[in-house]
Amino acid sequence: MKTSDRIKNDKPLEIWVSANGEWQWKVFKFYKAPGKALDLQRQATKADRYGRVLCGVLSPFTYGRDELVDVYYLDILTCATRTFAEDQDDDRGIMGTGLNRFNERG
Repeated sequence: MKTSDRIKNDKPLEIWVSANGEWQWKVFKFYKAPGKALDLQRQATKADRYGRVLCGVLSPFTYGRDELVDVYYLDILTCATRTFAEDQDDDRGIMGTGLNRFNERG
């Protein structure tokens, strides 16, 4: 599916939500793809620090509408939890499984 079709039909590859639920990132395109199996360890390395994604961002500042912007993927990883992935193969989902070491609060 083309990126423009994903945006029109609101079918993101991933959805990330902040801890307080006020921010949401719908990932429509990876410019520097982390690969089919999301390798979060690799994303934290210096070489991949500036991997960008095209997102529809919903925040308190967008007045209930998504704003289409480029975001550094690492910025999303450090402050949000993935709640949906198009290719997730697990009935339990991803949220709360500890896949994202950046989201571990402690």
